[in-house]
Amino acid sequence: MLLWFWPENRRFDFRDCTTFFNIDGCQLTDDRSLYNKADGVLIFHKSIKHDLSNLPPSPRPPFQKWIWYHVESPTNTIRIPGLENLFNLTLSYREDADIPDKLVCWIVSNNNPATGTAVRDNYYRELVKHIKVDVFGKAFARFLRYEDYYSTLSSSLAEFLLKLDKDDEAYLRYFQWRRNLFAQQHLIQLSQEFIQSICYACDHIGKHKEYRVVHDLYKWYLV
Repeated sequence: MLLWFWPENRRFDFRDCTTFFNIDGCQLTDDRSLYNKADGVLIFHKSIKHDLSNLPPSPRPPFQKWIWYHVESPTNTIRIPGLENLFNLTLSYREDADIPDKLVCWIVSNNNPATGTAVRDNYYRELVKHIKVDVFGKAFARFLRYEDYYSTLSSSLAEFLLKLDKDDEAYLRYFQWRRNLFAQQHLIQLSQEFIQSICYACDHIGKHKEYRVVHDLYKWYLV
């Protein structure tokens, strides 16, 4: 996948897709000379010039997907004319984006049994019987095999999470704390702000052949 713009000029090592997210089946590049060979081109909305002069050459190769990448709210979205029927994949926080976020993930780096990790390890192994869990971190390789325990408890949790995924009102109640509390920045560099979305997009391109042309980008995004 070709990264046409670095979002906000925040650069990172492409190997981080493997390091942080265990994604190693895709190739990322920012070398525009490879445009005609790229299966996908990721285009950051805020970097597009109003006259579209800095977009890739068109028409695009017939096999290629152009991914519209945007992280701003509709009220903070600059309307750029001429983007109709241009993109055939979308990447954003919207639920109906082509490349959505994961439902359940576990970030785990400590695999030292002396610290009591066996309990949570066993719980994870049972939970994945009932719901897909994306696991990231240094300890990821440990969670590909083993015997399973805690069947009743983890099955109930999986059932609850799947119900929560379909109940927006119940889901949003978990974020009511944001009305009175504020989270502090921690364990993240500014250069890593966009890495997860970009890595997921690259992984998606390699695993999915389907696409859909967005005829009216703003009508879809601003509703």
